[in-house]
Amino acid sequence: MLQLTLKTPRDYPTIEIFKKRVWRLKSVLFCKELIFWACALISLSFLMNWSLGTFLGICGVFLAIIFGLSLHIWLNLKRLAVIRTGLAVKGQITAKKNQPYFHELLRAKAHRSMMMQYRYEVEGQIYTENLSLCRCASDKFEIGDEVDVAYDTKNPKVSVLLRVAVLVIPH
Repeated sequence: MLQLTLKTPRDYPTIEIFKKRVWRLKSVLFCKELIFWACALISLSFLMNWSLGTFLGICGVFLAIIFGLSLHIWLNLKRLAVIRTGLAVKGQITAKKNQPYFHELLRAKAHRSMMMQYRYEVEGQIYTENLSLCRCASDKFEIGDEVDVAYDTKNPKVSVLLRVAVLVIPH
């Protein structure tokens, strides 16, 4: 299993950022939701013989896939930089809640998204951030747990939980 130290620079290969990590990017989840609704539009338009609706649905699927993949790569590379070079501080889990998405309705409970909120302090300023995770990863954290947070020294609002950076989806 990959181990991360609190000292920088951390050894974290680029490929690790894309290997079945438990975090979920809000923008990518939004694109998946758009794909779900575009597929619904395609199905309904096909049944009603509405070619414009079918065309718009297909365009919506392709645009959501392109934007979703682009955002996935770009945002994960930003996370990679924080994991490798960000300073580490202690933080605390402050809240957890379900994140309902239509595209996850038919998935098992362990596969659904959860929002976890955590806070940390940098130079007297307290930051509160949210992180989307799969439920199985969220279950490994309890409200009040102390966690190691790596933050971007140029923009302390950008952060990553170091423990989440090494968790892999078990399903």
